[in-house]
Amino acid sequence: MIEIENAEIDEVEEVHQRSFLLSGKCVASAEPASTTDGDFVVVEPKETSFVLVHVEDEHGKTVFPDQRWPLSLGHFKALVLLSPGLNKILVSSGEDATNKVELSLRYTPLLQVPPLHLAILVAKDSPLLMDCPPAKFGEISSTHSSLNAAISKLRVAAYMWQALAADNFYWKGLPRQSFRIEEEYAPDTLSRYSQQRSFGKQQVMGSVPRIHVIRTDKTVAQLRDVDAESGLKHDQEHRHKDLYKIMSKAVKNSEGPLHPNNKPVVAALLLDAHFDRKVGRALPDALFSMHKTDGLSLAMSGSQSTYSWPRFIDEIPDCLLDATPVGDTVSSERSEQSLCMWEACSLSQGRFYKEIIRAFNPLSTKPDFVTTDSLRYGLHQSPWGFFQWPMLFLSRALPCASDKEEKDPKPIRADLVQSSYYQIHMNDALVLRDSAPQFQLPGYITLPEDAPSIKPLVEDTADGSAAQNVQIRCEAGLANVWICSKNVSIEDGLTYPGEPLKCVTYSLHELIERLRPHVSEEERLATGGLDRIEALGMNGKKSTFHGISSWIRLAVAELPLWYIDAAIPGTNLRFTKTAVDSKDDEKDPTRGWGMNHDWKWTVLLKKRSKRKGTKWDGAIVNATMIDVRVGNELDGAYVYYEDGSKVPCGPCFQYSRQMGGHQARKMAIPLGVEVTKVAVSKPLAGDRNRLSGLRVWLSNGQARGALNIQRLSANWDLYDVKVLEPPANHKIVGFYGTSESGGMCQKFGILSVPRDVELPDSVYDMEQFQNLPLDHYAENQGEGTESQGDLNAMDEDVEEDPDIGYDEEWDERTRKIYGK
Repeated sequence: MIEIENAEIDEVEEVHQRSFLLSGKCVASAEPASTTDGDFVVVEPKETSFVLVHVEDEHGKTVFPDQRWPLSLGHFKALVLLSPGLNKILVSSGEDATNKVELSLRYTPLLQVPPLHLAILVAKDSPLLMDCPPAKFGEISSTHSSLNAAISKLRVAAYMWQALAADNFYWKGLPRQSFRIEEEYAPDTLSRYSQQRSFGKQQVMGSVPRIHVIRTDKTVAQLRDVDAESGLKHDQEHRHKDLYKIMSKAVKNSEGPLHPNNKPVVAALLLDAHFDRKVGRALPDALFSMHKTDGLSLAMSGSQSTYSWPRFIDEIPDCLLDATPVGDTVSSERSEQSLCMWEACSLSQGRFYKEIIRAFNPLSTKPDFVTTDSLRYGLHQSPWGFFQWPMLFLSRALPCASDKEEKDPKPIRADLVQSSYYQIHMNDALVLRDSAPQFQLPGYITLPEDAPSIKPLVEDTADGSAAQNVQIRCEAGLANVWICSKNVSIEDGLTYPGEPLKCVTYSLHELIERLRPHVSEEERLATGGLDRIEALGMNGKKSTFHGISSWIRLAVAELPLWYIDAAIPGTNLRFTKTAVDSKDDEKDPTRGWGMNHDWKWTVLLKKRSKRKGTKWDGAIVNATMIDVRVGNELDGAYVYYEDGSKVPCGPCFQYSRQMGGHQARKMAIPLGVEVTKVAVSKPLAGDRNRLSGLRVWLSNGQARGALNIQRLSANWDLYDVKVLEPPANHKIVGFYGTSESGGMCQKFGILSVPRDVELPDSVYDMEQFQNLPLDHYAENQGEGTESQGDLNAMDEDVEEDPDIGYDEEWDERTRKIYGK
């Protein structure tokens, strides 16, 4: 029995790429010994085991010669070439011709979309020969080294790349999409059968990829060292840019469809890249890609390992299973280890494929260069990352030449492309289908450009408790969501047939439970294990929400929203918060709790007194004074209460360590008077990681604080001052923000509630609103850490300071904008 894993046999699927990568299983029926039910066993893996693939059109005419593909541990893969219209594909077992399955595919080429162009770049004095080792009879035969061989090999490779891209899209749950290849009616070089029939007077003609042979005005010597003219040793990126310029000039001179004005995407093979024993690598180093929206998009590779590529579709299994050593007369692809033929083919074909995909990507603003050192490291650490290429086309793979241990063969998964080094990542696939015209299907509607929004919600439940959720929304549809701890990322794939979801909601409990098996007990107790949430839209846009652990503790300073709703148990109250942040990037992952990180704090204008032995013990006390601490920058503030205690709007230091600020001023808050607004200034130049100043206004018209903008009054563009006020019919009930571990304030905001409600007493018992040090932070402090009681000790110096001196130099413009 034969099963197809990546296509339906009961329906006719329409595809738009000529090459199709088929994968499946081949099992044989077996009579059970003691049961009446049928059973299946895997076919014995033999070196000669294979499946036969026959393709014919709807009239029964064979459209491509029959192909044999290896069968290993009951699995097979096969590259099938289709012809326009209906294609009937018959797959049968080489061991049993009656064991077969038939499926149908309808191939509809999209001639209206721009294709991938194939080109071979040659020097003006080129001998038209590629490197070829003695194992391929390079010294006596040009079978694998001539220009015709390069043309044949590039054609087959192009169909391999096309089929792999479509298969990658399929296993990601997306419609099969791939690039179209520019084709022409010419002598058929795609199969060995066609070549054998062409030995006579009449050649076998057919539709084959068109190869543009482009001759440059550079000599071989100039191409081998593009730095020769200047005499300088450029870095790798500069050399690749020089090669790009050479190719651009050559295609301009050649006219035709490759002219940069036509905005083509070209995969070019540099024929005159040869191995140089003196430097130990091929010259020139031609593996790179570059995307140009308004010009030539180019992926280029040297021909130094093309001898190992298959010339025909029939040769793909042979080349990818060829363990013959390449020797030391040809390039080892910078691997510093002895290569065999299939490894050379994998490295050169596979890495060229990755550059081609990058050349299509509109978001690829510059080439992604693979340096010699990074390649050597990758080969040393995980050679199978680079050598997985055969597994993408075959069900059988050989061990690397450098492997010293024999490994038992394992079935190769049909969806291996999903996790291989050569996969197209989901966000890249979505960008290609949405933005690259070569990948767009008929009727495709461009999606909205907005990135996903990730919004934390704290909502009331029927029993009056607070339900903590995360809502992720994207108008383009959601492709994927990742739930992440600091070291683990769990994928929650959302892609499925039909319309993608535009909004999903996760409960906090669900997120923690998903991460529980993957995080340590210490991390789980400290933060629940959550570090961030990442969301990918169907338009390829990605968003990340950091600071999940801060949100769990209702430390709202890290939430990337101007206004955040958080429910209070037992009420319909919604906190509204807004702040000024000195850091432009609110997604900075380093902004977490700890000795060397930021301190997130929340201070309310009422608190429950802890002054034991006084009349205030256990009572809710009001704020009576604000001490604004401003020096050259904003240190923070202290809030004093009627029981004589104070709480810092900043880190909870030891009692002996106080905030600085030579412009510090205290302002009394009489009974019945409210804080109405605050103004916060931050620099737009210099040290932008700290706020500059703070000024606080009361409902009685009083104001204290310094914004520090008078120092640069001649250049107002260097400072940004924002006035924070609550929404209409709201009142300010507290402050929140972020401070450096050293004490300077980085973020300052206000916390407000509707004017007609009062906070329940339970709020003042929540540690999140008392600016208490976290347990792990206090432990890191070591001995000598003072308690919160010490921080709230009586401060005898509570005299109100006059509002004079430091801000009288404001000019009339400032007063008009920011008020008194």
